[in-house]
Amino acid sequence: MDKIDVIWSKAKPDILENWRDCQEAGLPHTPENCKEVIEAFERFIVSVKALPSSHTDAEVLGQIQTLYKTLDAINEPTDNALLETDERGLLVTIIVDIAEAAGVDSEKYDGEPGGEFRNF
Repeated sequence: MDKIDVIWSKAKPDILENWRDCQEAGLPHTPENCKEVIEAFERFIVSVKALPSSHTDAEVLGQIQTLYKTLDAINEPTDNALLETDERGLLVTIIVDIAEAAGVDSEKYDGEPGGEFRNF
């Protein structure tokens, strides 16, 4: 299992647990939108892993931008109440970890590669 797979195998249960807690608290977190978020992350991971070994930071950042656009589309029907502070702390950490595993130096991006694309 490569480093990105390890990151995802540890992170996915945390996302699912967070969603269950939020749903129990009456927030707009449903099994359907959780599934959409999980699928968006899995597509992101596949796309990052498919980059050539000589990829550039810009290519990884492009994949992050695509992920953030997808997450924005999932968030919009909930009046942006789905992805807030708790999700930002959880999901952004995963994205940064995956970017770093793909060779991006997060310090070159103030600790958050792709942060300029994030709206939540």
